[in-house]
Amino acid sequence: MLNNKVPNQGNFLTKTNAIIMYKFLEFDGKKYPIRISNTVLGEWQEETGKTSVANLKDMSFKDVRVLLTCALKAGYRFAKKEFDVDELQIELMVDDQNTVEAFLKLIPEFFPGSDKDAKVGKKKAPAKQ
Repeated sequence: MLNNKVPNQGNFLTKTNAIIMYKFLEFDGKKYPIRISNTVLGEWQEETGKTSVANLKDMSFKDVRVLLTCALKAGYRFAKKEFDVDELQIELMVDDQNTVEAFLKLIPEFFPGSDKDAKVGKKKAPAKQ
């Protein structure tokens, strides 16, 4: 197995396929490791009661906050770092439109072979729950 680091993500490459372990989301001058996986999506489903993230641009702020929190925890775990992001930092990230858009654009990159542009576009401001 090759072990090549690619800027802005932690990953490893096999001879046949690239598996993204985590990527970085930038906010307020700091890079935060995030990871989206079936496990993370399962945690999101348990927390929200939703069954699909198929239409990312229509997610509520609560849905985004829960998914971001799960993704951050997984990213820190895979980066072998102590999770030190508090609720206020997560709230500020979700309040920042550019950060939300960047986060939503990263999600399809964790699923190679999927249609990366499907239903991911400008996020309209959802109603807060």
